Amino acid sequence: MGTEMTAFIEYDRTPNRWREFYPDPNVELPPPFADISGEPYSLTEKGGIYTGSKDYLFFGAIAGVRNETGIPPLFRPRGLPPNLSPQVRRFVQEFGLPYELGDHNDSWLRLSEINAALDHQRVDRNLLSFETHTILAIMENLALRLGDDRVRLVFGFDS
Repeated sequence: MGTEMTAFIEYDRTPNRWREFYPDPNVELPPPFADISGEPYSLTEKGGIYTGSKDYLFFGAIAGVRNETGIPPLFRPRGLPPNLSPQVRRFVQEFGLPYELGDHNDSWLRLSEINAALDHQRVDRNLLSFETHTILAIMENLALRLGDDRVRLVFGFDS
């Protein structure tokens, strides 16, 4: 049967939108994913972007799930962030038990943290699945435009 991950790429485009209304570079921007002024969005709705893929090298590195290296994960699961995008919040409220993405190890990581976790586990990136490479490429593109602190992968696992 195996373990599956459901994940969403969320991003906060506040700096881009904020500058449309306040072009003065001296105006301080809200912090990333701020509860008050932040605007988190998800690239996908419904079932997420990763349901069905079983990239255990990736799962082990980012959350310790199906970890066969014997190396503890660099980041412990954090639970879901308090300021989920509306799309992910709807998914969690509709399908979560109670209000979770998976039945264990719900968490979130920025791209820099994912890369650090992969390095920590000494994962050969050539062995990662096509889906994982696609997710990392999307996150890299968003992080280049918005900043690493404004892009995150929110995920949970089902066994």
